[in-house]
This record gives sequence, C-alpha cells and structure tokens, in this order.
Amino acid sequence: MTNYSTTHQQQQDISDHLLLQDKDKATMTEPKKPELKIMLIGKTKAGKTSSMNTLMGRDPVYSLPSASSDTTECTSETREFDDYKLVIIDTPGMLHTKKTKAELEKTLTDAIVHAAPGVHMFLLVTTHRAESKGDMESWKILQEMFGENTKDYTLALFTKGDIKPLSQEDFDGRRIKGFSVDWHTFDNKENTIPDQVPELLKKINSIVQNREEKKKMYTNEMFQQAQKIKEEMEKKMREEQEKQGKKPEVDEEGIIQATVKEILSQFAGEKNCKIVFDVVTWIKNTVEKLC
Repeated sequence: MTNYSTTHQQQQDISDHLLLQDKDKATMTEPKKPELKIMLIGKTKAGKTSSMNTLMGRDPVYSLPSASSDTTECTSETREFDDYKLVIIDTPGMLHTKKTKAELEKTLTDAIVHAAPGVHMFLLVTTHRAESKGDMESWKILQEMFGENTKDYTLALFTKGDIKPLSQEDFDGRRIKGFSVDWHTFDNKENTIPDQVPELLKKINSIVQNREEKKKMYTNEMFQQAQKIKEEMEKKMREEQEKQGKKPEVDEEGIIQATVKEILSQFAGEKNCKIVFDVVTWIKNTVEKLC
C-alpha cells in the first residue's frame, strides 16, 4: 500500500514554498501604465489652465500654490486615469503679448523641455465665440513654433461649452478646422460632468491608436535634442547625489529646470555643445519670426 502521509519536514517545506510564492506575488511590481502626454496650447485667457484643472479632476478655478495671476511658466502634472498615466502640460505664457524676446525664448525652451521627446496630442484651446483675425494669427504662430506637421496631432478644445454647445456642423464651418484633426467641448464651470474627460481621452486614444507605430507621438529634431540634454542633466544629478553619499532620486522638475538653464546659458560641456547650440539657434530663429 502506498503511504500518502507527509512528514513534518515535508509539510514545512511545502509551507515555506507557498510562503515564498506569496512573497514573490506581493513584491511583483504592477506593469507600467502607458503614458499619454498632452500639451495645452492657445491664446491667453482661452481657458487652458481651467481645462488643465478639469483634466486633473480639480476645481476649475484652482491655482497651484506657487501660481499667481501673472504666472506665465510652463507646468506639467501627472494623473492616473483608468488604464493611462496622463501627463498634462500647461503653457500659460506661450502667446503673452508683452513678452520680450528673451522671455519668449525662455517660454519656448520651457515648453520644449517639458514636452521632450514629444507629445501625443496638442489641445488647441479656444472659446466658443466667433473666430477673429487675432485667433488665426495666434494659431499660425503656434504652428510656426512646433512645425507645420502638428495639425494631425492637434485637437481643438472649445471651452465654455455651457454657454453654447457646438455640433460637428459648427466645427466644419470654423477656420480652426484647418489647424486640427478633431474637436471636443469642455464645460470648465462644471467639473462634475462625468463624461467630458473620459470622452476626450477616448477620442485622443482613438486618434493615437490609428496612427502608424512610429508616428504615435509628435516629435521633431528639437524635441529629440532637448531629450538628450535632459538625459544628460539627469545623469549629472545622479552622479552628484552619489558623490554626496545620497540615494539617487529623480527630481523631474529639477531636471527640467536644469535642462532649460543649460540650453539658455549656452555654456554646455563639450559633449552637449553641438546639440545645445542647435536648440538655441532654432529657438532664436523661431522667436525672431514671431516678433
């Protein structure tokens, strides 16, 4: 007769094995959620910041602790939403009419570095009202900034949807259609509307998924060059932390600001000299066209 009983040692071995399996499951990291990077662009007071608040699930009139009514710096924030990690970039000072060339260079550099190596969608934020000549000029400027091929990566976001809901027919009759591939409406006064953010993200994701694999994200040489400098700044920061006996930690905003400073200073090390020069030259030439 076969003896199916187990010894105390065998039971202990089985118990230890199951315990190890449970530990392995507990320590297994969840797979990273795919990133969806969105940049808000448009004229001053078009509703970019309130749209960012809506996307982040906040009160539309919320202000960052460091922000003021005169804030014109780019900011980026992340949020996990369903199956995605959203990265939202706000560009409040991109088309500020009273900026000097130096300030405009700083703003443009800031935007490029925040977005590097590229974005999945530009949200061209505008109001529901009739388009003006100034609107057209501003959209042309944004196209100059990021490249003519941005149309296929731009979605028009109409704010103040509570005042005048838009239809596809309305969009088809507007000149902004020449700068965007699709459209959506936000009511930023009511962040309790359950479907407006999911519907927008569903629309963006559908557009992204229908692109060719190599064209999922909009990028160009300047975004790629900025990414190289950003990676070099991160490496430099980690090395300095290790020298000081600190645990290397990634300070994303610190890396961004160090990269912006590196580009604008034009005093880069030999390794970065060429790519920094290329970025600075492009920024200066672009700003020259805009002023």
